[in-house]
Amino acid sequence: MMNQCRSQLCKRTFGMVLGGELQRLICEQRSSRASSTTAIMGTLMGHVVPGSIFLIGGLWWTFNIWSSYFAALKSRGRFRSTMSFPLRRGSRVPWESIVVIMCAIAAIAGEIVTGWRGDRLVEMGNGQHAVMYFMFAISSAAEAARVTGYELLPGLEYVLAVMALAAEALLFAFHGHGSSELEMLVHHLMLYVVLATGAAAAAEGIWRHRVLPALGRCFFFLLQGTWFLQVGVMLYPPSGWPGHYYDPNSYRQRKLATVVFVLHWVGVLTTIAAIGVFLRWKHGLGLRSRAPRPKHGERPRNGADTTQLLHSSDDEL
Repeated sequence: MMNQCRSQLCKRTFGMVLGGELQRLICEQRSSRASSTTAIMGTLMGHVVPGSIFLIGGLWWTFNIWSSYFAALKSRGRFRSTMSFPLRRGSRVPWESIVVIMCAIAAIAGEIVTGWRGDRLVEMGNGQHAVMYFMFAISSAAEAARVTGYELLPGLEYVLAVMALAAEALLFAFHGHGSSELEMLVHHLMLYVVLATGAAAAAEGIWRHRVLPALGRCFFFLLQGTWFLQVGVMLYPPSGWPGHYYDPNSYRQRKLATVVFVLHWVGVLTTIAAIGVFLRWKHGLGLRSRAPRPKHGERPRNGADTTQLLHSSDDEL
């Protein structure tokens, strides 16, 4: 009887110790998974840096494309879009491409350094970002070759730009897997914008003398920039920021995110239109079209010139 009691007591004690140890290991494993997931998801600066680059580039292109278009209208020449623009008219130094390549190299180095643990790259999200920056660096190198007169093939800069955007879209398609529903939604919205940017860049490369595809590229690059910043604030709000109440698994918050996305869409469109109105006025073209339509029953004073002018305007759009 005494031996049986001792055996039962030993079993209970061993079970309690084993159970406590097992529970501790489970808690540690959950904690390590949570910390690893938090590290992989990214940071606020990881969204602010690319967002700022897209914003600056989009605004730079918007100003230059509008200016080139209105200059062509004023001189009755023909508009032709390009991937980059010189700091001074007629300059053969590809400063824009040089700046993009330098920023890409710095961003790649930052992603590798911050994602490296021991002897290997641990943060795969950093690896995705580094590959994306590398593709844009290749595209900028092709544009630099075109500006300096050493292009390998005509239009190669547009082909590589579309390939870089396709790579970005592929990375975004798998960027939010395993994360919260809100994070997956905002990255899917970004995926749609990236695909639209690639389509606009491809259209611009095909119709080089039309301004709408070029402005479409500006629109979607600007939208990428503003949405990058918005995603960073939503997922990683700074301390004291009003966005700290975002619930990553709330259906209401996901609906709110789509509303905010459309507001970004409207804001970017308004910005491009405002820049266009300002530059049209600056070029002395006014807000009216160059060739007013004749009144009903009235023939234009110079029918051939008017017809040619209207047709050239249609081609440029």
